[in-house]
Amino acid sequence: TSAFVEQIGQNNDSTVTQNVGASNNTPDNGSIIDGLTYAVEVRQLGEDGISEVTQNGANNEARLVQAAGTIGNASYVTQNGTDSFADVLQSANDNLSRITQGGAGHTATVTQSSDSNVSH
Repeated sequence: TSAFVEQIGQNNDSTVTQNVGASNNTPDNGSIIDGLTYAVEVRQLGEDGISEVTQNGANNEARLVQAAGTIGNASYVTQNGTDSFADVLQSANDNLSRITQGGAGHTATVTQSSDSNVSH
């Protein structure tokens, strides 16, 4: 299992859970940062953000960015199957995103570029 978390802004909270048996250590298209590949990439560059990523399956990837200058975004990603990808970009304020993936081979992309959106 592998995860990269970067928190630049103030008052951010991030939780990454990769359960025993989850083999997410070398995803095919994972995030490459400083030459290393990660199954989970979280970048909280704004303020008062919340992110939770839970991976229970194998070969899953999740990328979450809460952009600089944003306030009050929350994102929750749960991946229970295999070979799935979740990508969340929150570039405005007070947004909520929830992604739940079960089964195999799913892709979810959420882009929230205006204020106060909810995605389930």
